[in-house]
Amino acid sequence: MGLGFDTATEVGLLVLTGTAAATLPWPALAVLPVLFAAGMTLFDTLDGALVEHTFHLGDTHAATRRRSALAVTLLSTAVALAVGLVLLADLVKDLGHVDVPVLSTVADADTTWWGVAAVLAVLGVLVVGHVTRMLPRRAEPTAG
Repeated sequence: MGLGFDTATEVGLLVLTGTAAATLPWPALAVLPVLFAAGMTLFDTLDGALVEHTFHLGDTHAATRRRSALAVTLLSTAVALAVGLVLLADLVKDLGHVDVPVLSTVADADTTWWGVAAVLAVLGVLVVGHVTRMLPRRAEPTAG
């Protein structure tokens, strides 16, 4: 529950290395940490560039900064609440021996791809926002 992406990935890498140690030579095993470091470097760089871009937009447009902060806060809160509810339902199901179909359905939810779905949702909102800004505005009809 308290493990972040980095920790979970490192543990998975250690398990993968341990199981592969019996069949692979050591140079092949030495590549795995290098690949992990390269992947983390790439995604940390992309994250930094996105944050820098967001801060730059916030410096030039106060309304954009407020909307960006609100969107990130709402998305983070929604994902945290959803994951928390799934974990709580799983805990109640395991400890309470409660046989409620809704509770079992929520407790058995697979949260593996929720992070990917959240990122895709943010990207979708960004693309829609960018496309709507690029479209020409219609002229208002003049009364007269």
